[in-house]
Amino acid sequence: MDKDLDRILEKQPELISNLPNLRTLCLAPSSVNELAACQKVVENAPHLTNLCIDSCFYDIADDLVTELDDNSARPGLITSTIFGHMAPFKDCKPLALRSLVLNSVNLRYASDTYMEIIEFRSLERLAIENCGGADAIIAEITKSAHRPSNLRSFGLFHEEDSQNYTIAALENFLLSFSGIQTINISLSESRRLPTISCFTKHGNTLKELVIHAKGTENDNKPLQYPTDDFNTICRECIKVRQLAVTFPPFNINSPNFSPEFDKYLLSAWHLRDLVTLNITNWPEQNQTNESYVEYQFNNYAVHPARNSRNHRRSRRGRGNPRGPIAPPPGPPPPPMGRGGRGVVNPPGLMMIPPPPPPGIAHYNGVSMSRTMYEHVCQLIAQRIFDANREHAKSKQRDARLRVVAFGFRSEEDFCRSISGGKRRQISFLPSKLTDPFGQTLDSVTRLKRDMVQFVEPESMVLTPSPFILDSAG
Repeated sequence: MDKDLDRILEKQPELISNLPNLRTLCLAPSSVNELAACQKVVENAPHLTNLCIDSCFYDIADDLVTELDDNSARPGLITSTIFGHMAPFKDCKPLALRSLVLNSVNLRYASDTYMEIIEFRSLERLAIENCGGADAIIAEITKSAHRPSNLRSFGLFHEEDSQNYTIAALENFLLSFSGIQTINISLSESRRLPTISCFTKHGNTLKELVIHAKGTENDNKPLQYPTDDFNTICRECIKVRQLAVTFPPFNINSPNFSPEFDKYLLSAWHLRDLVTLNITNWPEQNQTNESYVEYQFNNYAVHPARNSRNHRRSRRGRGNPRGPIAPPPGPPPPPMGRGGRGVVNPPGLMMIPPPPPPGIAHYNGVSMSRTMYEHVCQLIAQRIFDANREHAKSKQRDARLRVVAFGFRSEEDFCRSISGGKRRQISFLPSKLTDPFGQTLDSVTRLKRDMVQFVEPESMVLTPSPFILDSAG
């Protein structure tokens, strides 16, 4: 509503006089006048089924802030204005919605307002984002009188309090019934993760699972489940097709994954229908004497397809001007092409992009260019796809993994160790490369963040917006 709707309605009142076909409505008021306009729309939409309320009151006076939210004495401006035609709320006929999204709305006293205005038992999708007092409304819908027994999708995006009241309320709610297909949990300032029984309770129906939690301000690292707990989740929730979870830390300087990371992968392979795997944390850099990625660069420097001068000197008997290169311990990395252009290196040699521009300290265990870091993530994704194919082959079934992503959604984490830039979610899909001899090899291709959903529809865990209202049912 970037225009003065009141003046428009004075000239054309028929615009909202009757909206019988309106089913989905998203309200984002940022002023008192816009609240009044929202009320007129809601009042004239008798068949509304999907509703989103996003409070956008950012640049307002301090005295108005206290008037917006509900309190113990009376409803706030948001509820009393938008749903003013339904007052008094205790005597009104509640809205029979299928989908409800609440963003930046204080819900501490929702029992006197939203619980009377909306029929929560009919909900199929519920998302609560950045709402103060979220534990209060979750506790209310846990009661049998308001419990949405047909709920298929639940999302909670919340900054936890010091007492973890919201997590306790969340656990009681998810354990009070079964049948959810999508669970999306994103917590910050959290001291712990929800118990695994919250997810195994819905193991027979659960298809999309997102679990992401960051610790307190002093230790703002993603929290992860012990390997045994994660293994239990994967064994009990066997129908999960999209998974986003924090894996154990893994080092880009090592040619092998850590034992804990390998155990997580083996547990994930119990999900035989897994299509999208989102590792919400990032590969780390540890300071070492000999870097694995430095070895890859040295291989690139003597590769005949990329450095013909070194190749000619080698053929003339002058040898490699940079000296012999000793490979690091462990198995050699799989062959990898560059950017999916259809050219691969001969067996045993690694093709990687050229070094970063001068002036960037790289491969010293401290920092790395953004471009090289993304290509190292590509190599890691290649190894994950290979592991999935090998496991599926050993079980005599097809490998269905189509997307491997690093990072959490569109969250921008300030990355001090990588050129002082920002890291965003990186997604990879399996692809094929053909060398000049006609041999086809497995590879991976990076996709832009906004293009993943068009290539693989079952990748909603990568960009699960709480404002998508038409996904219920």
